Amino acid sequence: MATSKMGVSPIRMIKNRSMRYGTDRTGTLANSVTTSTNPITITDTDPDLDMLLRSGDRIVLGPSTDVDYLGKSEVVIVSSVSGNEVTLTSTTDYGYANGDPISFTGTRLAGNWNLALSPGGGTGNDSYILPLEITNENSPEGGMSDNFYQKIQMKFADDTYNYCEIRQALGNVLIPEAYYRLGLYYKASFPGDPAVDWILRAKINDTTVAGSPFLEGVITRGSSGNTDSWTEFTKTDNVSSSPTVCNIAIYLYRNNETNASYATFYFDDIWLEHAVGTDDANSGVYTFDGYPDGNGYETAIIETSQRQTLANSNKYVFDPTGQGRGIRKWMVRGTFTNAPMTLWNNLLILKQWQDRGYPLVFHIDGDYDETNSYYIQRSGEKVPPTMYGFMKITPTTRGIWDIQNRISFNFEFEEI
Repeated sequence: MATSKMGVSPIRMIKNRSMRYGTDRTGTLANSVTTSTNPITITDTDPDLDMLLRSGDRIVLGPSTDVDYLGKSEVVIVSSVSGNEVTLTSTTDYGYANGDPISFTGTRLAGNWNLALSPGGGTGNDSYILPLEITNENSPEGGMSDNFYQKIQMKFADDTYNYCEIRQALGNVLIPEAYYRLGLYYKASFPGDPAVDWILRAKINDTTVAGSPFLEGVITRGSSGNTDSWTEFTKTDNVSSSPTVCNIAIYLYRNNETNASYATFYFDDIWLEHAVGTDDANSGVYTFDGYPDGNGYETAIIETSQRQTLANSNKYVFDPTGQGRGIRKWMVRGTFTNAPMTLWNNLLILKQWQDRGYPLVFHIDGDYDETNSYYIQRSGEKVPPTMYGFMKITPTTRGIWDIQNRISFNFEFEEI
């Protein structure tokens, strides 16, 4: 049986850390559109349009400034993308002028993450996929704890030292000299050619000083073979100085010889934490000194959808996120009886960080099922192994003689 861990997030949260949301973009039409038009052309985007949109995504056209269709708007569905040209599943209903607005949520790249491709990186052969619908949660298309993940697939075109990096700006958030723990879950599939060295890394770096990562580690590499089930990666290190602006980045690169095959990497549930003030500060995360009573933690789903009743008594379910993804949040409860006082004192320190506005990162204990790639709780539920949220701890009657070294309390954690 594993032991629970808890750390402090240095920021509100790594945005879209579970890859649940796509990339929102607004833009304009690159030419005029008449009724019954297909395909349409959209002005340049960053990254390129074919790295954002995929089949099934929806684009909102308008409002139109065409004199015959003034103010009209419609939703069209993407069939395929080539450059800036988008083929639709059906033709347009209205006409639009060159420069009329468009907007969309692209599900090929997870929102809040940016791409960097080196020259010669094989643009057009790269794939960045965030699935909308999954039929088999245990296949590579299923995320670590839900249906969403990010996939990067690379095929380099020449012998130059190439890489693909997906990154997110964190800002000036780190404490000098503190130890931080970076983690994520991944799967990887590398080409079989031993002459090609594919390497997958994660890092936190100071963007104001070139080539200065303070926390960097090899997640996996081609010589280690494929990783077919979700696997945890962590790296802990201290900050020697205070970076002014930080990035979190995951990057895949290849050197040596050209290879015509693809390297494919899946990643999900990224976190960054510290445990400053606790007994485990140098580990970057506090490891609980005890276990909850009986059958362990109780877990329950926090409903995010809203059920409404119409005037005719018909009922429907409304998704307030507007993306129809059925996202779950979790509540975790446990009772600790005669637990070590060190556990209570360390949780109080973590709660002090929480009271200052920092979410906590909770790693719930459980047994890892390698066949199905998820943590099994004692209730039998598949819950996220890592959650961002807030903790509530309430002491109960101290019915033991050793009141200086033992305490009983109720534990509650709510995912945000």
